Amino acid sequence: GQMQRVDLTTWKSRRLPPVQHPLLSPQAHPNGVMEVSADGLLTLIREGSSWVQRFTGQGNCYCRAGEILARPCVDDVGNIYLATRLAVMSWDVNGKLRWSKALSCSSPVRWHQQSCYLVDGSPALLRMSDQTGAIVERIPLSARPTGPLAIEKQLLALALANVEVLVRSAP
Repeated sequence: GQMQRVDLTTWKSRRLPPVQHPLLSPQAHPNGVMEVSADGLLTLIREGSSWVQRFTGQGNCYCRAGEILARPCVDDVGNIYLATRLAVMSWDVNGKLRWSKALSCSSPVRWHQQSCYLVDGSPALLRMSDQTGAIVERIPLSARPTGPLAIEKQLLALALANVEVLVRSAP
């Protein structure tokens, strides 16, 4: 293998304000660091300014199987997407709510090429518009998923409880 030289002088260190009841470790965002609390707070900490937005937290951060749903994901311009048991939401990089859609979610939301993907409680794989939250495509599933949706380049893959694996091209 090859070794790489890393220049640590360009790294930045930042003290983060304490988040009560953190749900996850801090996550990277193109403009800073995101944190999610179990109390229903999404925080973006960035150079010069930060913001905090509320969402329906507590038990709604988890699906029925206990997996954490409230795992934020980020698109290529810095918009943030977050699913809970009751809804999926999107905020812009300045903390303004772009849209919110009431939905029975059973997986974290994933962003890929201008679409949001998640599994609802029916169960079905949903492709949603990242601009409006409108459901663009609904693919019924023969069983509940057993793990997270995997997106690699142009393929989506989802393992199901009946030992099937759904694999399809991303639009």
